Amino acid sequence: MFPSRIILSRKGYDQASGGCPSPIFQDGTMFSIPIPENNKHTVPKGHTRFEDLEKQGEYCLPRELVTSSRPGRTFAGPVHLDPDIRPGLRPKLFSAVCGSSFIFGQDGGPQTHLVNQGVREGDLFLFFGLFRWAMLRDGVAYFQRPERKMHVIWGWLQIGEIYPIPRLSGKSNALISQPT
Repeated sequence: MFPSRIILSRKGYDQASGGCPSPIFQDGTMFSIPIPENNKHTVPKGHTRFEDLEKQGEYCLPRELVTSSRPGRTFAGPVHLDPDIRPGLRPKLFSAVCGSSFIFGQDGGPQTHLVNQGVREGDLFLFFGLFRWAMLRDGVAYFQRPERKMHVIWGWLQIGEIYPIPRLSGKSNALISQPT
């Protein structure tokens, strides 16, 4: 399906959300670090946590990258997987329901903005974020200096279906999935 419009959407760690760029490793592998979950949201048991990012095989993220670039920054607690386009990071509870679908969810003001802009099935989201080259040395990850930070497109999702989800607060939200 040819997209009717292309939407750029900033996602993942950056100076404002998280405090450091996401890594691009020597082999070109990119890992967009998910932002911390909003403290206002209650998360179910089994929700993906920063600690889980170190245990996901090909999605493994060394803790040192986050803690060394921002002293005092913790690498613990629930993360916000949005967009959820890496099923390997998804909690098992959601894997059973969502399968291998890619999901992008919005609520409140951001969802209202998408509705007001007429975002619909077939539109293409390009996800970009702040990145920096990183390297592994003796099992420890480091950001390469003096490499500059850069904005990079790291993922995409073309809207297959939009699922409106009513909320008790009266705000709208929606999950968007890729075409099948």
